[in-house]
Amino acid sequence: MGWWWVFPLLFIVLMVGACAAAMYVVGHRAGGGHAFAPWQMMGGGHRWGDPTYTALQVLNERFARSEIAKQEYEDKKATLLSGR
Repeated sequence: MGWWWVFPLLFIVLMVGACAAAMYVVGHRAGGGHAFAPWQMMGGGHRWGDPTYTALQVLNERFARSEIAKQEYEDKKATLLSGR
């Protein structure tokens, strides 16, 4: 009769584990194979609303997909970083 507290504790542990597993699966599918990390959703350490970061990120992704040539990438990157 003194072991009644084990069942609620076991239920809590199982629910926390199920939530963690669900977050891992959702983060894995949404992140393209990367583990779920809340700080990745907050901009990865960059300031919120920084248009230079957003434009630079898009430029890097376009270059990585070979949508633009190296010279064009370097010209546009220099323009973005100079603030013109």
